[in-house]
Amino acid sequence: MQDSPLISVIMSVHNHEAFVGQAVESVLAQTFPAWELILIDNGSTDRSPELIDALARRDPRIRPIHQDNIGLPAARNRGIGLARGAWIAYLDSDDLWFPIALETYARHVAAQPRTRFVFGFAHRLRGARITVLPGRHQDRPAGTRELFERMFLAPLTVCHQRDLWEQAGRFDGALRWCDDYDLFLRMSLRCRFEPLGHALGLRRRHGSNLSAPSGRSQQAEAEVLRRFAEGAGRTALDDELVGRRLGQVYARAARRYLGERDYGQALALAQEAQALAPTWRNRLLCRLCGWLAPRTPAPPPARVANARGSPAA
Repeated sequence: MQDSPLISVIMSVHNHEAFVGQAVESVLAQTFPAWELILIDNGSTDRSPELIDALARRDPRIRPIHQDNIGLPAARNRGIGLARGAWIAYLDSDDLWFPIALETYARHVAAQPRTRFVFGFAHRLRGARITVLPGRHQDRPAGTRELFERMFLAPLTVCHQRDLWEQAGRFDGALRWCDDYDLFLRMSLRCRFEPLGHALGLRRRHGSNLSAPSGRSQQAEAEVLRRFAEGAGRTALDDELVGRRLGQVYARAARRYLGERDYGQALALAQEAQALAPTWRNRLLCRLCGWLAPRTPAPPPARVANARGSPAA
């Protein structure tokens, strides 16, 4: 095994026997050689563990780890804790890199030694069909405000210094959704995000994506944003932006709950959206939810993400 990889790649695998081989092959195909892959079997019950061991035997730069399922954020934290590289990159076990991904990271940080966080963008892969997507914020550096307004960072397209993970507080192991959004928001208070202007890989869409939108996942996003705005990001954001953005995300969650026929939760979140961002659209949403919901007072919205003041290490 090489003495000092520049980039440590973190990949957590849970029951992805259909995809993990292709994901690892895309790492092995990288034109930049100074990497290690920390390949974590996160409690898989399919053939993923044996596939991981077989892949690790092919290249000493692959470090297999087997453990019980502790959740994706905690698995990523464990992987980074074991990392030997000064830079951290991520590739989910169902996504793919283009061969120049790591070389693109390495070239930029060599040319810009003060950089702490770089990002590109990805296209979408569904079955055998690739949808070419435009990159967002690829023309200039971005920061807290831009990220709060929209989550434009896909983990497979970011690379950051390892010590930034420690300084920002690591992934919050209590979150089921939006753990990357939560951490990247905290990182944005310590650095600017430098764009690469290149598509770096393919983000796969399939029926079991953890990031598939639902009422609960959209509500979790709103709660992550709210916690950040009321805590670490308080001085970096203005009230108008916070109200508008939270109103948008709570309204989106309410519409998802409507589609799932959870009318009580839809009404509670629609009312939250209207309180934060009074608009005619949110007012109509409240009326629709109120008409569909049972004729009882709406309960307060049930929380789906932890609401502690500080992230878990």
